[in-house]
Amino acid sequence: LQKTTDKLSEDLTKQKEKLESIKKELEALSEERKTLEKADKDKIRQMYKDVMEMDDLKAYAAAIDTIHIYENIGFSQIPFDCPDAMIAIISDFILALDVVEVSIVYATRSDGIKFSVRSEITDFVDAGKLTRQALEGVGSGGGHKTMAGGFIPKENQSKLTDTMLEERFIEAIEEQMKSTSV
Repeated sequence: LQKTTDKLSEDLTKQKEKLESIKKELEALSEERKTLEKADKDKIRQMYKDVMEMDDLKAYAAAIDTIHIYENIGFSQIPFDCPDAMIAIISDFILALDVVEVSIVYATRSDGIKFSVRSEITDFVDAGKLTRQALEGVGSGGGHKTMAGGFIPKENQSKLTDTMLEERFIEAIEEQMKSTSV
C-alpha cells in the first residue's frame, strides 16, 4: 500500500509540474494574442504580399529599354518620376548583369534628376566618391563604397544631355581607377 501511495504521490507531483508548465505557456500565448490584437493587420498583410505595381513594372521596362553598357559600366535612364527605392532596386538589378560592375541608374523628375549608383569593384571604384565627383558643380551626391545616390536640380538639368551625364561618370571612374592603380 505504501508503494502505491508513493507512486501516486510521485505521479501527482509530475502532473502538477506539467500543469504549471502548460499554465505558463497559456499565459505567454495570451500575451502574444494581446500584442497581435494591437497590431495593424492590414500592414502585416501588406508586408507579406509579394506585389509589384504596374508603375514598378513600367520603371523596369524603361530601364531595360534604355540600358547602355560601356565597358563594365551599366547606364540606364527612367524617363519619368519614380520612387527612390525603385531606382535603387533597378540599379541593383542592372548590377546583377554579368557584364556590369558599376551601375548608374537615373530617373527624370519634375524637380530634377535622381541617381542611384552601385559598385562591385570597391577596391577601384567607390560609389559614394564617384557620385560626388561626377555630379560636382551640377548637383550633389555621395554614399558608401558599394551604393550611393545623387541629385541634379531642375535648374541644372537642361545643361546636360544623357551623353554628357555618362561622360561625367566615365571620367570620374577613370580618375578613380588611375588613383588606385598607382
